[in-house]
Amino acid sequence: EALKYLLEWQRVILESASCAIIATDLQGIILTFNPAAERILGYRAEELVGKHSPAKIHDPEEVLARARTLSAELGEEVPPGFDVFVAKTRRQLVDESEWTYICKNGSRCPVKLSVTALRSSDGSIQGYLGIARDLTREKALEAEPASVKTATAVPLPAPEERPGPPTTGMTPMSLSLPA
Repeated sequence: EALKYLLEWQRVILESASCAIIATDLQGIILTFNPAAERILGYRAEELVGKHSPAKIHDPEEVLARARTLSAELGEEVPPGFDVFVAKTRRQLVDESEWTYICKNGSRCPVKLSVTALRSSDGSIQGYLGIARDLTREKALEAEPASVKTATAVPLPAPEERPGPPTTGMTPMSLSLPA
């Protein structure tokens, strides 16, 4: 019963996340592609899961440029392709970068992508996890002329004038697992 609850809890997290969540096996084949990834990219999970690498959704020119940059940074050849996404995380380094996703319809979507290794309890890598936040709105705001930004800016109230957090009676840890 507890296992069933935990599996359902994990499913709800994946389906509710606003960020794209894409997990792969060691070879880079997509195993998880959540609904936010579907919304951002326009692909259905079944079109990519078990069939493609995340390289399919990346700008090939960016991948090539990143391979060159990483090769210089890490002091060893990083070939373009899936290795570009996981070279740093294999070395237990943080890898968070801006990328351009290529959507199914050919449109381009800027994202902030964080990649981590999925490690077992013994520390061995079992796969990789990418979590991407769509930067489309932020990039559009950056591109606006300063006069438009100033004219449309809404001042926030001073901290002492802001309402406190809503009280729902629930605390973050009020969820209890069945016995």
